[in-house]
Amino acid sequence: MDDMNQDLNIFNSNENDNNYINDINSENYINSSDNDVEQNSEDSNDEIFNNEIIHKYKKENYKIKDIISILMKSNLLNNQVNCSKCNNIMKLIENKSYADEYVWRCFKKGDNKHDIKQNIRVNSIFEDVKTDIRLLYFIIFENFIYNFSINTVYKNCKEFSRDIEIKFISRNYLGKIYMIIRNKIMKKMHKLWNLNNMAVEPCLDGKSKIEIDESKFITYDGSVRWMFGLVDRAKYDIRVFYVNDNRQKETLLPIVKNNVYTIPERVYNNEDGNNINLPTRIYSDCFQSYQESDFNQLGFILHRINHSLWFAQGSFHTNTIEGVWSRLKRLTYNFCGISGFTLKKFAEKGINVNDYANGIICSGLFFMECEHKNLGINGKKNLLVEYLKYD
Repeated sequence: MDDMNQDLNIFNSNENDNNYINDINSENYINSSDNDVEQNSEDSNDEIFNNEIIHKYKKENYKIKDIISILMKSNLLNNQVNCSKCNNIMKLIENKSYADEYVWRCFKKGDNKHDIKQNIRVNSIFEDVKTDIRLLYFIIFENFIYNFSINTVYKNCKEFSRDIEIKFISRNYLGKIYMIIRNKIMKKMHKLWNLNNMAVEPCLDGKSKIEIDESKFITYDGSVRWMFGLVDRAKYDIRVFYVNDNRQKETLLPIVKNNVYTIPERVYNNEDGNNINLPTRIYSDCFQSYQESDFNQLGFILHRINHSLWFAQGSFHTNTIEGVWSRLKRLTYNFCGISGFTLKKFAEKGINVNDYANGIICSGLFFMECEHKNLGINGKKNLLVEYLKYD
């Protein structure tokens, strides 16, 4: 996932976010007089709260203008929109008749007269979400990023809505927002996986080493769901897939083939006989779906470790993937992991339960990546922005 290392520094920037909307309009200026654009006065002073109530969150710290500025700077909201009528760059204006208090507008007199407005959420991750944009920001960057449980987030959102004086959302709707975030991470992560195979370059000893394993995730209804995982020892590249109860080789082998690069035959360097690239070596347990002949046909060398006899002999082990399972299960548990009840409801409604499960798993992998890179909170936020950006 080296492509994700670019740090935008959105959340630890020294720039003044308050002037960002003004900067947009100065750069995207449309020739029109002041009378052509509706102007609203600045927000009135915040009302004085009842001293008997302790307000944890202050309204002045969550102004809509500031939140929009941050989201536009991070490209989670469009910072430039072209008019559908004249193709000119639209101007961002304040209009409190809209929920977000700002709207894109193109106003023209004379020939080609028109007055077109467009919601600032169009073509963004927030397009289909009706929640107040301040609460959305709060959920994503002050709750999700800390991997809080859904109960904690629900409680925090309730306090936030009370203090900021905005409409509260139900627990079910909060779950919908979380699903949008998770699916965005999943789609971006799967896209990166499709572009970059594991073990592209052999290790220093001339052998690429991949560990594979399946592990069961017990859901809230007590049923067992299975995951299949791969890890590249050299790069610590981790990939996990939801396979439910289908652990046959017809399911697992295509996953290995599509995600792991190998050299089918030995390649000798005529100038240096010691410089030899070998087929990728795969380490697994003795599960029946892992047969040496099947992996050899795909160009891999399979080493099976009999865990009833021993767990490790030198480099022959699956300890890396076992450690991945242990950490991932803890992270997904905090993340309010896979719910069997929800899976059943989704299946009844025709919703893809694989996407739901993979979304949770990929979110756990996101936090593992943050830990592996030793990212602080601002680094986590910037990395999350990279995953959430609309395509």
